[in-house]
Amino acid sequence: MILTSATGVTRLDGLTAHSQAATVPEDLIYWRVRAFDNFGDSSAVVVRSMLVDMTAPSVPTPIPPSPMTNDTITDQTPTFAWSAVTVAAPEIGAAVSYDLEVASDAGFTSGLRSYPDLSVTSLTLPDADSLNVGQDWFWHVRAKDEAGNISAYSPTEDFYVQAPYIVGDLNDDGVIDALDLNDLISVLFFNGTVPVPPEERADLNCDGFLDALDLNDLIDHLFFGAPAPMCP
Repeated sequence: MILTSATGVTRLDGLTAHSQAATVPEDLIYWRVRAFDNFGDSSAVVVRSMLVDMTAPSVPTPIPPSPMTNDTITDQTPTFAWSAVTVAAPEIGAAVSYDLEVASDAGFTSGLRSYPDLSVTSLTLPDADSLNVGQDWFWHVRAKDEAGNISAYSPTEDFYVQAPYIVGDLNDDGVIDALDLNDLISVLFFNGTVPVPPEERADLNCDGFLDALDLNDLIDHLFFGAPAPMCP
Protein backbone atom coordinates (compact mmCIF):
# COMPACT_ATOMS: atom_id res chain seq x y z
CA MET A 1 0.00 0.00 0.00
CA ILE A 2 1.25 3.50 -0.85
CA LEU A 3 0.01 6.74 0.73
CA THR A 4 1.02 10.16 -0.54
CA SER A 5 0.42 13.70 0.71
CA ALA A 6 2.14 17.05 0.69
CA THR A 7 4.42 15.80 3.46
CA GLY A 8 5.72 12.78 1.58
CA VAL A 9 5.14 9.16 0.60
CA THR A 10 4.54 6.20 2.89
CA ARG A 11 4.99 2.68 1.54
CA LEU A 12 3.77 -0.41 3.37
CA ASP A 13 5.01 -3.65 1.76
CA GLY A 14 4.40 -7.30 2.47
CA LEU A 15 0.95 -6.92 3.99
CA THR A 16 -1.04 -10.11 4.40
CA ALA A 17 -4.31 -8.74 5.84
CA HIS A 18 -7.15 -7.03 4.02
CA SER A 19 -6.90 -3.89 6.21
CA GLN A 20 -4.10 -1.88 7.69
CA ALA A 21 -3.95 0.98 10.20
CA ALA A 22 -1.67 3.86 9.26
CA THR A 23 -0.80 7.22 10.79
CA VAL A 24 -1.42 10.06 8.35
CA PRO A 25 -1.21 13.86 8.62
CA GLU A 26 -4.11 16.29 8.32
CA ASP A 27 -4.15 16.73 4.57
CA LEU A 28 -5.63 15.47 1.34
CA ILE A 29 -4.32 11.92 1.20
CA TYR A 30 -4.05 9.79 -1.94
CA TRP A 31 -3.66 6.05 -1.49
CA ARG A 32 -3.49 2.92 -3.58
CA VAL A 33 -3.02 -0.75 -2.98
CA ARG A 34 -2.26 -3.69 -5.21
CA ALA A 35 -2.00 -7.44 -4.71
CA PHE A 36 0.83 -9.81 -5.69
CA ASP A 37 0.68 -13.54 -6.23
CA ASN A 38 3.43 -16.05 -5.51
CA PHE A 39 4.87 -15.48 -8.94
CA GLY A 40 5.27 -11.72 -8.47
CA ASP A 41 2.41 -10.77 -10.76
CA SER A 42 0.43 -7.75 -9.54
CA SER A 43 -3.17 -6.62 -9.82
CA ALA A 44 -4.37 -3.37 -11.34
CA VAL A 45 -4.22 -0.24 -9.19
CA VAL A 46 -6.99 2.27 -8.43
CA VAL A 47 -6.07 5.53 -6.73
CA ARG A 48 -8.36 6.72 -3.92
CA SER A 49 -8.34 9.95 -1.93
CA MET A 50 -9.56 11.17 1.45
CA LEU A 51 -9.43 14.38 3.42
CA VAL A 52 -8.04 13.96 6.91
CA ASP A 53 -9.17 16.83 9.11
CA MET A 54 -9.17 16.69 12.92
CA THR A 55 -9.10 20.43 13.63
CA ALA A 56 -12.27 22.33 14.49
CA PRO A 57 -13.06 25.52 12.57
CA SER A 58 -12.41 28.81 14.30
CA VAL A 59 -15.22 30.32 16.40
CA PRO A 60 -17.58 32.67 14.51
CA THR A 61 -17.82 36.27 15.73
CA PRO A 62 -21.25 37.96 16.00
CA ILE A 63 -21.30 41.18 13.98
CA PRO A 64 -23.79 44.00 13.24
CA PRO A 65 -26.56 44.36 12.20
CA SER A 66 -27.17 41.63 14.76
CA PRO A 67 -28.60 42.64 18.13
CA MET A 68 -25.59 42.76 20.44
CA THR A 69 -25.20 42.73 24.21
CA ASN A 70 -27.00 45.65 25.92
CA ASP A 71 -28.95 46.49 22.75
CA THR A 72 -32.67 47.27 23.01
CA ILE A 73 -34.65 46.63 19.85
CA THR A 74 -38.27 46.65 18.71
CA ASP A 75 -37.83 44.26 15.77
CA GLN A 76 -39.31 40.89 16.73
CA THR A 77 -37.71 39.16 13.74
CA PRO A 78 -34.16 40.56 13.79
CA THR A 79 -31.31 39.55 11.55
CA PHE A 80 -28.39 37.67 13.12
CA ALA A 81 -25.01 37.84 11.37
CA TRP A 82 -21.54 36.51 12.09
CA SER A 83 -18.10 36.32 10.54
CA ALA A 84 -17.13 33.57 8.15
CA VAL A 85 -14.62 31.14 9.65
CA THR A 86 -11.50 29.38 8.47
CA VAL A 87 -10.99 25.63 8.25
CA ALA A 88 -7.95 23.44 8.68
CA ALA A 89 -7.38 22.98 4.95
CA PRO A 90 -8.95 25.90 3.07
CA GLU A 91 -7.04 25.07 -0.09
CA ILE A 92 -9.03 21.85 -0.38
CA GLY A 93 -12.32 23.73 -0.34
CA ALA A 94 -13.81 21.99 2.68
CA ALA A 95 -17.30 23.35 3.37
CA VAL A 96 -18.34 24.95 6.64
CA SER A 97 -21.85 25.21 8.07
CA TYR A 98 -23.21 27.02 11.11
CA ASP A 99 -25.59 26.29 13.99
CA LEU A 100 -27.50 29.31 15.33
CA GLU A 101 -29.45 29.29 18.62
CA VAL A 102 -31.73 32.00 20.03
CA ALA A 103 -33.40 31.58 23.42
CA SER A 104 -35.00 33.50 26.28
CA ASP A 105 -32.48 32.26 28.84
CA ALA A 106 -28.69 32.14 28.95
CA GLY A 107 -28.77 28.35 29.25
CA PHE A 108 -30.58 28.06 25.89
CA THR A 109 -33.44 25.93 27.19
CA SER A 110 -36.43 28.32 27.28
CA GLY A 111 -38.04 29.62 24.11
CA LEU A 112 -35.29 28.01 22.06
CA ARG A 113 -35.17 28.70 18.32
CA SER A 114 -32.56 26.45 16.70
CA TYR A 115 -31.27 26.73 13.14
CA PRO A 116 -28.70 24.03 12.33
CA ASP A 117 -26.58 23.46 9.22
CA LEU A 118 -26.77 26.98 7.81
CA SER A 119 -24.63 27.52 4.73
CA VAL A 120 -24.79 31.34 5.02
CA THR A 121 -23.42 33.79 7.61
CA SER A 122 -26.68 35.53 8.48
CA LEU A 123 -30.30 34.67 9.19
CA THR A 124 -33.43 36.76 9.59
CA LEU A 125 -35.88 35.10 11.96
CA PRO A 126 -39.03 33.87 10.22
CA ASP A 127 -42.33 35.39 11.33
CA ALA A 128 -43.35 32.09 12.89
CA ASP A 129 -40.40 32.39 15.31
CA SER A 130 -40.88 36.06 16.22
CA LEU A 131 -39.53 37.04 19.64
CA ASN A 132 -41.81 38.00 22.50
CA VAL A 133 -41.51 41.60 23.62
CA GLY A 134 -40.79 42.78 27.15
CA GLN A 135 -37.94 40.39 27.86
CA ASP A 136 -34.29 39.58 27.29
CA TRP A 137 -33.13 37.24 24.55
CA PHE A 138 -29.82 35.45 24.02
CA TRP A 139 -28.05 34.13 20.93
CA HIS A 140 -24.85 32.42 19.90
CA VAL A 141 -23.48 30.56 16.88
CA ARG A 142 -20.91 27.87 16.15
CA ALA A 143 -19.23 26.40 13.07
CA LYS A 144 -18.68 22.85 11.90
CA ASP A 145 -16.87 21.33 8.94
CA GLU A 146 -17.46 18.38 6.64
CA ALA A 147 -15.34 16.12 8.82
CA GLY A 148 -17.69 16.68 11.75
CA ASN A 149 -15.35 18.94 13.72
CA ILE A 150 -17.32 21.52 15.70
CA SER A 151 -16.11 24.83 17.09
CA ALA A 152 -17.07 26.25 20.45
CA TYR A 153 -20.06 28.57 20.50
CA SER A 154 -19.41 32.26 20.12
CA PRO A 155 -19.75 34.45 23.21
CA THR A 156 -23.44 34.81 24.05
CA GLU A 157 -25.04 38.12 23.09
CA ASP A 158 -27.83 39.39 25.38
CA PHE A 159 -30.39 41.90 24.10
CA TYR A 160 -33.83 43.21 25.05
CA VAL A 161 -36.93 43.32 22.84
CA GLN A 162 -39.36 46.05 23.75
CA ALA A 163 -42.78 46.76 22.32
CA PRO A 164 -42.75 49.16 19.37
CA TYR A 165 -45.27 51.35 21.20
CA ILE A 166 -45.90 52.88 24.65
CA VAL A 167 -48.70 51.27 26.61
CA GLY A 168 -51.20 54.01 27.42
CA ASP A 169 -50.15 56.24 24.52
CA LEU A 170 -53.25 55.56 22.45
CA ASN A 171 -52.60 58.28 19.85
CA ASP A 172 -48.90 57.46 19.45
CA ASP A 173 -47.64 60.99 20.05
CA GLY A 174 -44.89 59.77 22.40
CA VAL A 175 -46.49 60.86 25.68
CA ILE A 176 -49.32 59.69 27.92
CA ASP A 177 -51.66 62.62 28.54
CA ALA A 178 -55.29 63.78 28.64
CA LEU A 179 -55.69 63.16 24.93
CA ASP A 180 -55.09 59.46 25.57
CA LEU A 181 -57.61 59.54 28.41
CA ASN A 182 -60.18 61.01 26.04
CA ASP A 183 -59.42 58.31 23.47
CA LEU A 184 -59.75 55.52 26.06
CA ILE A 185 -63.13 56.88 27.24
CA SER A 186 -64.24 56.87 23.61
CA VAL A 187 -63.11 53.25 23.20
CA LEU A 188 -64.79 52.04 26.40
CA PHE A 189 -68.08 53.95 26.34
CA PHE A 190 -68.73 55.23 22.83
CA ASN A 191 -67.73 52.27 20.61
CA GLY A 192 -64.55 53.99 19.53
CA THR A 193 -61.45 52.16 18.38
CA VAL A 194 -57.86 52.65 19.49
CA PRO A 195 -56.64 55.47 17.20
CA VAL A 196 -53.31 53.79 16.48
CA PRO A 197 -53.05 50.00 16.45
CA PRO A 198 -52.19 47.69 18.02
CA GLU A 199 -55.06 47.48 20.47
CA GLU A 200 -52.67 46.28 23.19
CA ARG A 201 -51.52 49.85 23.77
CA ALA A 202 -54.90 50.55 25.42
CA ASP A 203 -54.65 47.52 27.74
CA LEU A 204 -52.79 49.32 30.53
CA ASN A 205 -52.84 46.43 33.01
CA CYS A 206 -52.03 43.84 30.34
CA ASP A 207 -54.79 41.45 31.32
CA GLY A 208 -55.95 40.99 27.74
CA PHE A 209 -59.12 43.09 28.11
CA LEU A 210 -60.01 46.74 27.52
CA ASP A 211 -62.18 47.71 30.47
CA ALA A 212 -62.68 50.10 33.36
CA LEU A 213 -59.59 48.75 35.11
CA ASP A 214 -57.47 50.21 32.31
CA LEU A 215 -59.29 53.54 32.66
CA ASN A 216 -58.60 53.50 36.40
CA ASP A 217 -54.89 52.85 35.80
CA LEU A 218 -54.66 55.71 33.31
CA ILE A 219 -56.42 58.14 35.70
CA ASP A 220 -54.14 57.04 38.56
CA HIS A 221 -51.10 57.74 36.41
CA LEU A 222 -52.25 61.09 35.05
CA PHE A 223 -53.73 62.60 38.24
CA PHE A 224 -52.50 60.67 41.26
CA GLY A 225 -48.81 60.04 40.58
CA ALA A 226 -49.01 56.33 39.82
CA PRO A 227 -46.16 55.04 37.69
CA ALA A 228 -46.60 54.66 33.96
CA PRO A 229 -47.67 51.20 32.77
CA MET A 230 -44.65 48.92 32.53
CA CYS A 231 -46.07 45.92 30.75
CA PRO A 232 -45.27 45.48 27.04
